[in-house]
Amino acid sequence: MPIPVECKTCGAQLKVKEQYAGTLARCPKCKMGISIPMLPPQADADEEIDNLDFEPRAPAPQKIAKRKQIPAKAPAEVEDELEFLDPDDEALLKLPPARKKKKKTTLRKMESAPVSPGGRGDVLVWVFLLAILPLGVISVLPQKPIAERVEKMVEKNQELQAELEEYGAQDFMAMNKDLTLEGAHLSRKSMVHWAYACFAAAGFLALMNAMRHMTTVTAQGLFLTGVLTGTVGIGMLLTFQVLAEISLHIRVFGGGIFGLIMLAIKFIGFSYRAALDPNSGFLWSFVGFTCGVGFCEEVCKAIPVFYYLRNTRSSDWRGTCLLGFASGAGFGISEGIMYAGSYYNGIEPATAYIVRFVSCVAFHAILSGGVALLMFGNQDYIDGDNDWITFLWGGMTYIMIAMVLHGLYDTLLKQRLDPVAFIVALAAFGWLAWLSRYYWDYEPPPKYEGGVIY
Repeated sequence: MPIPVECKTCGAQLKVKEQYAGTLARCPKCKMGISIPMLPPQADADEEIDNLDFEPRAPAPQKIAKRKQIPAKAPAEVEDELEFLDPDDEALLKLPPARKKKKKTTLRKMESAPVSPGGRGDVLVWVFLLAILPLGVISVLPQKPIAERVEKMVEKNQELQAELEEYGAQDFMAMNKDLTLEGAHLSRKSMVHWAYACFAAAGFLALMNAMRHMTTVTAQGLFLTGVLTGTVGIGMLLTFQVLAEISLHIRVFGGGIFGLIMLAIKFIGFSYRAALDPNSGFLWSFVGFTCGVGFCEEVCKAIPVFYYLRNTRSSDWRGTCLLGFASGAGFGISEGIMYAGSYYNGIEPATAYIVRFVSCVAFHAILSGGVALLMFGNQDYIDGDNDWITFLWGGMTYIMIAMVLHGLYDTLLKQRLDPVAFIVALAAFGWLAWLSRYYWDYEPPPKYEGGVIY
């Protein structure tokens, strides 16, 4: 009589001849070791007959309903495919470990799923659109060029005029750190921009905390994400910039992975130079800002989201997007502190600080939120089971759109095309809204209890 056997590893249902009872074998599906059980001892037939009770018994008074018998699925006869093992054989020690089933998280369409009415978090995301409106308003206001303002300031000082003609307005202001242009909001040595950064951090954190109504992330997690990206992330970015600059003076020999990495770093260093060179045209500036600035900054902002998705089982799309917002906002605020201290204080009017600590921070958050949604929708490149080429290509698919939008935005600001840069910021918000709308349309509706959304 065949012996039914179930593999404890993969759940395969097997049927083995009784002659193999008590032996060891490999499962033909998962190759893990299985033990064939022994048959239960059978009593003697004559003894069983003697023990039978042939006295008739009255039927039970109640009527017992017949249960519908569900035919059991017969196990597959695979004894011919089994590899039987000796218990003392060393091959048992070489059995492969049980493999974890990979969670399929690829973005999929749910055509018949109900539409969710959303909640306050889905409404508050429009505040990011309001945050980038100052850029659009200020971009259409008349502004005097810095060179004209510097010339007006030094027109009565012959020594400063000669220095200005020799070095230009930007280098002139960098060398004369005690001079403050007329119309500048803060003095050169002011620390008030740190207070602006604190106000911006408190405002964006309060906004994101109010959006946590249907997520698993905590306010502490959002705060730590912004702080880490604004400190460690900026530090990584500056370190990478230094390495890229050094790599321009190093010749690369040989090939392999190391050679490809060095070539990529050299290209990023070249991109940074092209982006920051005031004499670069639109095309080279766009290439530089996209492949250098955009690539490095979006990678730094995506690292917290990568860690969250890789180590959290209870991730949801709203929480992932919020962590992207927090990472981008932390980076934008930290960048605003550096820009204000180096390029704004003593030079720019108050409107520049509004754009830097409100609109630019919102733009960074929008891009990081979009990248976070792309990472949540397709996590096939996050688990680390792929080879390094597939892993790198997967990472590029996450940040490619954000890189291009980032590079185009910075290039337009460099070319003094602020109204067009504002249009790019609107396009970035539209991209984020489209991604979030995909999940908003294809998720189960939230529960309402007492007027509160759960």
